[in-house]
Amino acid sequence: HPDAIYRVFEHGVVLANPSRQPYTFDLDVISPEKSYRRLQGTATQDLKTNNGQPVFGAVTLGERDALFLRVR
Repeated sequence: HPDAIYRVFEHGVVLANPSRQPYTFDLDVISPEKSYRRLQGTATQDLKTNNGQPVFGAVTLGERDALFLRVR
């Protein structure tokens, strides 16, 4: 998708899919030298998404969704 974007930062990466279709980001291609984990959410947040777990390989985002990942 031409609309899907990412931005790598010193301590993490932001993935964004503003399109109306799912999109898969390949973390091994985006930044092969880094490993990531999800943010750790609090009780008022989405704990399924923000569960603090490591993330490897491909990450698929649904339509009009975004994800922040921290460097492990």
